[in-house]
Amino acid sequence: MKQSAMLSSRGSEFDAFLFAPIGEEKNGMLLSVLSALARLGLDPWREAAELARMSNQVALQRLTSLIEALPEAPSTRPAPSAISARLVALLPGARGPSFASSETFPVDRAALTLQALFQVCWRSIRSLWPK
Repeated sequence: MKQSAMLSSRGSEFDAFLFAPIGEEKNGMLLSVLSALARLGLDPWREAAELARMSNQVALQRLTSLIEALPEAPSTRPAPSAISARLVALLPGARGPSFASSETFPVDRAALTLQALFQVCWRSIRSLWPK
């Protein structure tokens, strides 16, 4: 199966969660959940599915520990537990209020989606280059 087909067949119900920003990195780029999970060596879609199956409290604890484990923390961000609360609300079937409003974390969603798509494409292209 071609990589583009593999990407499109992945659970689109997790897009809001995976492409949500965690914070701004030192270079000014937004760090998405997808990028953060990939940096931790996790399959982002698998991790999102596992988090969605957990209770909100367990998912909050798991996601908070993952954010705290990031090797290079974003330069501007709230506490990992606050980020986790906002992100867990984006998972399919999440209960409780959504913390993803533009008032809580203003972001240009189109730009974030484009950035995440660029990162996935760039990593795919880089993996084809001989080392």
